[in-house]
Amino acid sequence: MSSGFPEVTGARFFEFLQAKGIAAECPACHQRRMSHAVHDPDGTLGENAPAVRVQQVLAGNTSLGYGQFPQVCLNCGYIRYFRDFEVFDFFANKSDDDGEG
Repeated sequence: MSSGFPEVTGARFFEFLQAKGIAAECPACHQRRMSHAVHDPDGTLGENAPAVRVQQVLAGNTSLGYGQFPQVCLNCGYIRYFRDFEVFDFFANKSDDDGEG
């Protein structure tokens, strides 16, 4: 990514969720059907495709805002979001710990 943030694929986002102990159970319907979206228009990359990141900007000032990675329940449609900073920070610290940083 040109922004200086680590690339987050579907597989890496799943790694983050597992490392943080976040269950795949939907808080609304309690089914284990939470999924995360990836950008894979050709259907060839699977979990190696970039994770979808939603960016929220404050009205009138596009330099202020935040990003989020969504998860969607495949049963009831419930959506939950994870702030991108924590996801990026997890991988930045993981790279530092692994000596890759």
